[in-house]
Amino acid sequence: MEGVDFIRGTALLVIMVDHVELCCGVKVLSQITLHRWGLSDALEIFVFLSGFVFGLSSDRSLSRGFVSLQLKALCRSGVLILANVFTFIFVLFLLMGLLPLSMDAVVEMNFLHAISSPLASTIQLAFLRFQPFGFGILRLYASLLVVMPTMLWVLRRSKPAAILVSFGIYGCVQLWPTLNFENYNGVLWTINPFAWQFLFVCGMLTSCFSRQLPSVSIPTSVILFVVAVALTCLVNSHSGFEFFHRQVWLIRKQTLGPIRLLHFCLIVLAIIPAVDRFPECALRSLVVSCGRFPLEVFIYGLIVTYVAKLGSSFSSGVSTFTFVVFECAAIGGAFLLACFLAQTDRRTASSC
Repeated sequence: MEGVDFIRGTALLVIMVDHVELCCGVKVLSQITLHRWGLSDALEIFVFLSGFVFGLSSDRSLSRGFVSLQLKALCRSGVLILANVFTFIFVLFLLMGLLPLSMDAVVEMNFLHAISSPLASTIQLAFLRFQPFGFGILRLYASLLVVMPTMLWVLRRSKPAAILVSFGIYGCVQLWPTLNFENYNGVLWTINPFAWQFLFVCGMLTSCFSRQLPSVSIPTSVILFVVAVALTCLVNSHSGFEFFHRQVWLIRKQTLGPIRLLHFCLIVLAIIPAVDRFPECALRSLVVSCGRFPLEVFIYGLIVTYVAKLGSSFSSGVSTFTFVVFECAAIGGAFLLACFLAQTDRRTASSC
């Protein structure tokens, strides 16, 4: 599981960096993340690994019966929704306390409705009907957890049937993109759970063969990475841009377009050897610690994103050096948070 935690921790840190630089309109560290080099990004990795971990950790609950697993998943989904709500309230008070200086951030981060109707927007967020910037990932995960026990139950009895059902739903979304949930204002979810559930199910399926997965050699991984980069270059070329502009469903993030899914598969197979060969060091241990506390680290990253947006709104211009220092400090803060949580867990376990 350490390798899984390492990849998940890396994905969480990359999501934080990508969110910070996307909302602030700068490109520094994001130049070396998947967001810069390909069609897919860290979100695909995070969702896939969430399905993988769910499949591994749910075997014991499933052995006690389907009801036990379903109740556990519902409780976890409720925790995610509560975490989303409390983070939203914290950010809302932060933005309201700094008005009118924070008005640019309020508008750009989709908080205008929350400022005008705080109670209504909080209730809508709790019922998954409102999504400010960055709050869609936990909403996606919470919605998937409700139905994944059923998919896991089917998967344990007939893997082809589970894949057929999951891929069938995914295919229907590609044909009818409006097959999606709506926000309070009628706008569709930016991350379609009917499409992204296929990636989660693929993660669960992989967990069934976790001890039988073939190793990928370094030359093979390099070839796969080159193919992934070539695919990206093809999409971004002049002729490719014209074609995919007409056939945007192939690369759309909202519905996890087939070309985007293919790119993710290539990237995952390419990075597996790198993870196995990453040297044992303090940095690896810190990243692994982040991966062991995904909810806490993600919420921390979400708050950092809004702090960065406020900082960029208040100042007329921030130098690249200052921004790099801020991002490095934010990553260091994530490491400190993860170490504190790990230490707290160890103390709790020893006291018991």
